Amino acid sequence: MLFLERGVMLKFSLYEDVLLLIDIPEEGMFAGAVGTVVDRHDRPGYEMGYSVEFFDADGTTRGVITVPAHALQRWEANGGA
Repeated sequence: MLFLERGVMLKFSLYEDVLLLIDIPEEGMFAGAVGTVVDRHDRPGYEMGYSVEFFDADGTTRGVITVPAHALQRWEANGGA
């Protein structure tokens, strides 16, 4: 689903859970990590980006990184993507 805010199409809403689709080893993040969208970045002429807070299994924050929209997928807690 896409969301419309102030005329901009958004792939994810704030506080939505997402799945990382690519490895980002320099940030210590790898495909399959689950996180929560905490901010979005819209710069004309560039792909929408999202700041995502990633957690480990016990809820400890592993990092907050900015990721392009194509590297994320919506996550459903009751069965994954």
